[in-house]
Order: sequence, then structure tokens, then C-alpha cells
Amino acid sequence: LLDLNPDNLRAWTMLGDIMLTQNDDQGLAECLRRLQQAERQDFAMVVLQGHAALRQRKYSEARTAFDRALELNPASAPVLERHLQLDALLKRADFAEQHVRRLLSLDPDNAMGNYFLASLQLSRRQLALAENSLRKSLGQNRLPMALNDLGYVLLERKAYVEAEALLREAVDKNPNFPTAWQNLGLVLMHTRRYPAAEQALTKAIGMDPDDLSASVNLAQLCIQKGDAPRALKIIAGLLDRPNELTVADRQTLSRLRREIGK
Repeated sequence: LLDLNPDNLRAWTMLGDIMLTQNDDQGLAECLRRLQQAERQDFAMVVLQGHAALRQRKYSEARTAFDRALELNPASAPVLERHLQLDALLKRADFAEQHVRRLLSLDPDNAMGNYFLASLQLSRRQLALAENSLRKSLGQNRLPMALNDLGYVLLERKAYVEAEALLREAVDKNPNFPTAWQNLGLVLMHTRRYPAAEQALTKAIGMDPDDLSASVNLAQLCIQKGDAPRALKIIAGLLDRPNELTVADRQTLSRLRREIGK
């Protein structure tokens, strides 16, 4: 098509989509250069620009492009889903709430929309509402992140059997998911399967050593196993990194030290 008509913008947009899928940055850049010369840009062109900016971590440019795309097509669920991904990356809960409501008004069963609604509900400790939203999300798509979050909710209310099944599904789908491994480790710890719990927590620590919560939970596991010396060693190492601990982790460590008598 482009050999016959080098000015065919639809063809350049289609080619750009292919370059994006194939991770061909040089080819994508050429397509974008051609499209930027157009006097008028349509919905597909603007969406491609947003995806390219998102890929390059140019989040402000991506948001501008997706905003423009929604002006051209206000009922585009896929663009609203991309907006939600940006909201999560930029930690903009204010925008996320607007985009979630808008997306779910278009598609009440949307997997991504219900997942992000659950995330907002979890941040407010609305566990029953979050559980309902996560079950809706999983009814459409078994996203590892939704499996993990529902597993966490069930862990919180001590529904360990279903929590374990969901968390195992999450790590089966994404073996490099440290939060899911940590939550699985907690389920196994609470059900007194200590060797398997330690293995899961150790995996979580190895994948994300900067998340100290898994190490806090490993210290708690050691205490439950009766290995106070090892727990104290872990706790001492954590206390050397006070600025990296969350408030909840510091409170847990204080409680664990009292349990040991130190």
C-alpha cells in the first residue's frame, strides 16, 4: 500500500501498530514521523502516539494523547483502560476514580475497570466491596494481579483454602510475582505448613529485596517455628533500615520483639 501511495496515513498507522507489537523502535519512529506531518489526526493515529509514548515512559505525552483520543471517541473502553494504567503508574488515585467510573459506565463487567475499582476500595479497607469487584473482574479475565488481590482479601478474612487456590493460580500465571509469593507464604504460615511457607517467602524476598514486608513475615515465621535466634537476626537487619520500613512493618517488628522478650 505504501509503495503505491506513500501518503496513505491509514497504512502508516497500521504499520505503526505492527512495529509497536514487534518492538521495532526504529520502524515505529519512522511511522510516527510520517503521521506527525498530517494536517489532521484521527483516533487511530492519536492512540498509536499514546501507546508509543507509554512504551517510552513519556507518561505526560501519553496522557495528552489518550485525552485527545477520548475527545475523538468518548466511548473507547481500551483507551480508558490505558488511562487507568497511567493513573496506577503515576499514583493518581484522583484520576483513577474518574476513569474507573467512566469505564464501568460503558462496560460494567470490564475486567480492568473492576480490578482498579477494587484497588481503590482496598486502599479504603472496604474489603467486602473489593471482593465483589475482584470477583467481577476475574469473571472476565483471570489477571494475576486480580487473583493476588482477591487472595489477599480472603487471607484477611481467614478463608485460607480459596485464598491458596487463587494465589497458586497467580504464581502459575506469573512466576515472577513477588507479592503473590508473599501472600501465598502467609497462607501457608497461617495453616502451619512452615517449610513451604519459608520457600514462598524466600522467593518473594529474592525477587524484590527492597520490599521489607516479606522479611518481616519471614521473621514472624521463624518465631512460629520456634527459631527465635534466626528471627532476632532478621529483625536486627531490618532495624538497620528504619527509613525503608512501613509504619505497619515497624509495629509488627515491635510486637515480634516483645514476643521473643527482647
